[in-house]
Amino acid sequence: MKKRGSRKPVRQFRAEKNAKRKLKKLEWLLAKSVSPQDSEKEAYVPPYGDATELNNCRLIMDSMCKDTLKRICEDTIDLLDTSVAVYEVNGDYAFGMFSSSWCRLLDTASWRLCGARDLEAALVCGRWLCHENCWNDSAKAAILSRNPTDIECVGGIRLYGVPICAGDEVIGAINMGYKDPPSDMATLSKLAERFDIPIEKLRESQKKYASRPPYIIALAKKRLQTAAKLIGEIVERKRGERALREGEAQKQAIFDGITTNIAFVNEKLEIIWVNKTAAASVGRSPDKMIGHPCHEFWADPEKPCDNCPTLKAFQTRQSEHVTIVTPDGRIWDEKGEPVFDSAGNLIGVVEIAQDITARKRAEDQLKLYSERLEEMVAERTLELERAQQDLLLKERLAVLGNLSGSISHELRNPLGVIDTSVYFLKMKIGDTDEKVYGHLERISVNINKANGIIESLLNLTRMEKPKTRPYGLVILADNMLQSKSIPRTIRIETIYPEKEIFAEIDDQQIRIALKNIIRNAIQAMDGVGTLSVEIRLAEACGAAIVISDTGSGIGHEDEEKIFLPLFSTKTHGIGFGLSIAKMVIEKHDGELTVASAPGGGAAFTVLLPLAWKEERKK
Repeated sequence: MKKRGSRKPVRQFRAEKNAKRKLKKLEWLLAKSVSPQDSEKEAYVPPYGDATELNNCRLIMDSMCKDTLKRICEDTIDLLDTSVAVYEVNGDYAFGMFSSSWCRLLDTASWRLCGARDLEAALVCGRWLCHENCWNDSAKAAILSRNPTDIECVGGIRLYGVPICAGDEVIGAINMGYKDPPSDMATLSKLAERFDIPIEKLRESQKKYASRPPYIIALAKKRLQTAAKLIGEIVERKRGERALREGEAQKQAIFDGITTNIAFVNEKLEIIWVNKTAAASVGRSPDKMIGHPCHEFWADPEKPCDNCPTLKAFQTRQSEHVTIVTPDGRIWDEKGEPVFDSAGNLIGVVEIAQDITARKRAEDQLKLYSERLEEMVAERTLELERAQQDLLLKERLAVLGNLSGSISHELRNPLGVIDTSVYFLKMKIGDTDEKVYGHLERISVNINKANGIIESLLNLTRMEKPKTRPYGLVILADNMLQSKSIPRTIRIETIYPEKEIFAEIDDQQIRIALKNIIRNAIQAMDGVGTLSVEIRLAEACGAAIVISDTGSGIGHEDEEKIFLPLFSTKTHGIGFGLSIAKMVIEKHDGELTVASAPGGGAAFTVLLPLAWKEERKK
């Protein structure tokens, strides 16, 4: 009896001790403030920085104010003081917060142990224990299953995750930690070894956490579900607002992109909406036209246009179409299209107006065009004739090109033999027989003429592409005029600019062209007369060389033919000189023209492109 009686106080003592221990754990509920003053919560900054800065998805993050998302998450774990994280559907962090020293300690340790050099590398390395467990095992699992998840945390507590849905679409997840940190030495030893943390530090952190009763945990889970729903609804609303804005912007862009005037007006003809084209036609901005009568801008400010299609559309409730001439003389093609609501009520009329003034003018020009069609046909016929002449010229050049190689070879060899023989005979007889020596001299002259013809033929058919460079035209002309080939009976007259003019030319090829033109001028004067050379700037960014003579001039019927190969009005020569000159100049993107009157001499104008770099230096 004494023994049984002595045990009762011991059991009672133990029961009271256990009860006190449990009450001690709940003391924090009586002292907890609605707005916690724990400075540690504000001071904590993760060693890896802000993970939300790497958010590429940004659907949740951009749909919500950062402070609003923070308040939702703080309210969610206010009862637990553990940790909470919000993820985008692809795993990017939209928000994260660690309240308890236990969660902060293990998160920092696991970040250090993963060995990554930066946050971006750590998120994908697969060794960051807290991140991998929180995302892959809790949040991602909730996203894939579309249901809440409740799993064991690698840090010795538990993780509760809830999917976030916007409408029928899962857009992310939110999860939180709960449950008391482990207190038994065996579990603490394993955690200390796994996270490389001194066990004393774990025990110290474990003791800081105040235990939560089951109903508090259940209430926190319910809050987390409410938070997920609230976030989803905010995102869905923001997405709808964004879609609405984009739709309005797209509609506005479509109407603003139309080059026809479009306006929507009410029964008072007041503008409700207008596109940019219509506003620009009267030099206004669209917002400055809203509420004003349409005729205020396009016609009489006091009254509607005569025969207004918009008024007719309001009266007839049908589409109306008219042509109107406004006081400023512009011609408008206008339509009035009535607009009805779902109940069939007329709510306004869309005005569609297009300025057809230019089209009307074009029609008038077309009428004039048709009236002078015969004249244009004649001009076109002349162009075709010139094109045919160019084609004939190309055909001639093609034939000459095929023959030039063999002809030059077959003729130059015997000419060379004859020239050598003449030289030998001259050396043999000396000047003992003047008559024979004179005949030999004539043979030499004609050999040179024949070689000149062969050279002209080759120049005409085998002229290479010009190798151009800036070259002074005055220098070029002086060199040509100082040539011994100009007879002393020809008076030379020059007109040069004060400053040298540089052209982009192949000076060797241009020398050939100018030499042929000068030779033609000397022959036209029969060796007696005035040769004039003028150098000046020309229109269209060019330089001009004008070579004039006082010869017999060129007949009007021959002006179109003198540049054709094999055409000549002289008793000597085969008509290659001017053809070569024209071809050379045109290869330089230049132009060769002639102006002449019978008996009044001829003037050949050579147009060449300026060398701009050289001109700027000067």
